[in-house]
Amino acid sequence: MPLLFLLSLVLHVSGRPEFGSLPPHPTKGVRLFLGEENVTIANFSMIAAGLFHDADVDRPDGTATNIPIGPDGQNDGLWCQSSLNQNMIGTWYYPDETTVPLGSGSPLFANNTATGQIGLLRNGGIASVQGLYSCVIPNEEGINQTLYVAAYGNGDFLKNAELPMIDGSGSSFQLLSSVDADPPVFSLSFNVTNRSPTIVTCSVDNGNQFNVSDSDLIRTVTPVNNDVQVQVSVIFRMRVSGLYKCFVTTDRIKATPLVSTNMGMRNVTVTGSPSNLAYSRDTLLSVTLGWSPSAVISATPQYHVFVNNSNGIIMNDNTTNTELSLSLRPDDEYNIRLVATGEDLPSEIITVTVPQVVSIEVQGPVMMPLDHSSSFSLTCTLTLAPRVNDTMVEMYWAGPDLILFNSTTDGDIVLDTLEFTMISVNDSVVYTLTLNFFSLQASQVGQYVCRALLNDGADIIDITSNYTISIQ
Repeated sequence: MPLLFLLSLVLHVSGRPEFGSLPPHPTKGVRLFLGEENVTIANFSMIAAGLFHDADVDRPDGTATNIPIGPDGQNDGLWCQSSLNQNMIGTWYYPDETTVPLGSGSPLFANNTATGQIGLLRNGGIASVQGLYSCVIPNEEGINQTLYVAAYGNGDFLKNAELPMIDGSGSSFQLLSSVDADPPVFSLSFNVTNRSPTIVTCSVDNGNQFNVSDSDLIRTVTPVNNDVQVQVSVIFRMRVSGLYKCFVTTDRIKATPLVSTNMGMRNVTVTGSPSNLAYSRDTLLSVTLGWSPSAVISATPQYHVFVNNSNGIIMNDNTTNTELSLSLRPDDEYNIRLVATGEDLPSEIITVTVPQVVSIEVQGPVMMPLDHSSSFSLTCTLTLAPRVNDTMVEMYWAGPDLILFNSTTDGDIVLDTLEFTMISVNDSVVYTLTLNFFSLQASQVGQYVCRALLNDGADIIDITSNYTISIQ
């Protein structure tokens, strides 16, 4: 009797399926890998209970639910994988967001003993816990990523009439980018229930349909047992008016996909663009912008003005008028963008450049030897464009001690003349003031400043240019 019992035990153990080898983890990113079919499955795919196990019981056969036809040496679990070379990573969660236990459990348990992956293993029926499962696992940079899979009992999995359902109450709209983005970025959101949204397909005005890339999809899951509730936000990077329509497809692994019969729809409008943007410089500091209004739209347009100089955006303003006064110094160039809002999407952006009309520059040697017999000059040149060339001008030189030079005869550093010279060049007026060095002392090394005061009767400004003298 004991001998028969031992023989029976040996036969029972030897008849158990082997665990099988684990699949290799990816070289980049994260993924879901279905061991039985030896395939990577997409995020938010749908699988049957018969497609994953806790051991090696079946080989790839392209059938979602069947009687196993024999092992192939590889474990048949559902593996959540990362390219991160680290052991004991990742967590599987039930549809209600409770944690799937590690090591043992029924009908499901998790296994994270292999490098870079954690398996969802099944040893019983899952009808009571079917729904949308999630896996959280770090990528190669150590940043947690979340992957989803809808796992159903074989009977519910095969229900062809159970389609993904889109909430037909209307899509929500959100402008995601700044008003002056070109093109603007916006999203349309809708809720999906009953089946998981693996693929989202959209069109505009019944034009060509296109599948939305994963990078332009945001799927927010609400925990539910035995069902699926997902808010889908589709990101669009365009400025196109029309009726946007989106439907979803559930990718059932090794079975016919399920396609929603209803759609998320919303009509998106674009604000008419203003035109004829122009400027006038009224004074040294004052610039007036003017433009033609946007085409008739359903709301009063708001006009947004963005002003850039060499340092980036320095100001922005908005108005409902078609004219705007700005305070802009004359010694810089400005790129101005104008965009109108009022409809869902902002208008096309129009631009104008306000040029620099005042400049000051000092020319001289870059480096001088410490030689008492050497002589050289620094010449300061002030240029006023025609728009401001009737401005009153004063020019000064100051040394490193910030004391103004006011003599043509005293010391080793003198002005060429007490007054600047003035000439006309192509309708601009050019002023020059020269500082002469008859010898250079170590104490005279440093920064020299040329300063100009400008007065047009409305504004007074000063501008400077610096020049540093150094010695070898």
